[in-house]
Amino acid sequence: MSSSSSADTNKKGTWSKEEDEILREYVKNHGTRNWNEVSKNAGLIRCGKSCRLRWYNHLQPDVKKGPFSEEEKRKVFEFYKKFGEFKWSKLAQEVISFTFFNLKY
Repeated sequence: MSSSSSADTNKKGTWSKEEDEILREYVKNHGTRNWNEVSKNAGLIRCGKSCRLRWYNHLQPDVKKGPFSEEEKRKVFEFYKKFGEFKWSKLAQEVISFTFFNLKY
């Protein structure tokens, strides 16, 4: 049997607006170097991975939400024809302002 760990006490599920604001403010003031430290020092009851994913997929200011433009669609299809379907992270770098999460799902 495993002993109780901090992972057992981390909050799971939907993020609240208050948690989002705490994470935004912390990252604004301290950056994104170590996500476990971000979680601990910001006072969030979330694991570092959860904080990282929330930031990069939802809160980061330059993340584009919504449908692709015609130019972005063209880039995605050209990239897909050239490299195939398993290079999502590389594609996210090529299509500016979209994250891996936005492209894959």
